[in-house]
Amino acid sequence: MLAATPGTNEYRAIEKRYGHADIRNRLREETQYKCVYCESHIENAGYPHIEHIQPKDTNRHLTFEWNNLTLGCNRCNVKKSNIEPSNTNYVHPYNDDPEIHFSFIGSFMTPISGEVRALNMMNWLDLNRNGLIISRTEIVHKVRDIYLQAVNLPSEARREFITLAIGALTGREKPYSRVAECTARAYEQEYAHML
Repeated sequence: MLAATPGTNEYRAIEKRYGHADIRNRLREETQYKCVYCESHIENAGYPHIEHIQPKDTNRHLTFEWNNLTLGCNRCNVKKSNIEPSNTNYVHPYNDDPEIHFSFIGSFMTPISGEVRALNMMNWLDLNRNGLIISRTEIVHKVRDIYLQAVNLPSEARREFITLAIGALTGREKPYSRVAECTARAYEQEYAHML
């Protein structure tokens, strides 16, 4: 497939094949229909973009590599543009574990202490932009409401109620599941004496 010369019409025609519906659908499944960067539901955040983790403009040889393709929302894709992720300045969405780089305080994404790569990524992609804060705040409120409801239940029913209700927000396929996990951990500590 790469026999065509970069920059030619033949190459451009081949290059668009990574956007084929089958590839796009597999990436949707792989990313659980979420933007790999901000966790927004991919269909609700505008038209999903096939994202080249290593930009295709500067890494033509990776244009068709499966490990270089993912889905991003329009906002993150535009913000990322041709930023070159490297081990020194950027958290790779597949090779790095986001849980050791990012956390949340309420609806605000924060880098884990001293994590420069996470801070770079947050700034480059504007991962605390208003729309994300609003969406994450809704999740934070849902988690809060679960704990507030639980304290009104008989003590023997609280744990099961919380586990089921929080599980409905923290499934891998749920938008902003990482926010729900971090918020639930904070409430778990705060309400531990009542559970």
